[in-house]
Amino acid sequence: MPILGGLITSIFSSFIAFFTLYVSRKVAFALAAVAAMTTITAAFYLVIRGIVAGLNSQVVGLPDFWAMILSISVPPAAPFCFASYATVWGACTLYAMQKNLLNIVVKV
Repeated sequence: MPILGGLITSIFSSFIAFFTLYVSRKVAFALAAVAAMTTITAAFYLVIRGIVAGLNSQVVGLPDFWAMILSISVPPAAPFCFASYATVWGACTLYAMQKNLLNIVVKV
């Protein structure tokens, strides 16, 4: 009987060790995928912010003539419309990325 008990204990401990190794690899891969996508998203955000800041710094020193043309050609609601469009586009992109990340985590 002690031999049978030792055999059953050995089988269950081997099964638990294998299961733990499999789950820990799955979790590690999922965390690495999420970290990679988060890094890529943050880098993209910083690049876009840098471009917008650069464009903004160039607009400040416009001559009066070009400022007048810009104020005539761009309606007063344009900044709000552009900001709304960029916000909705960013939210949709973020939703799609999070959905893809969830698919990666589930499929692993």
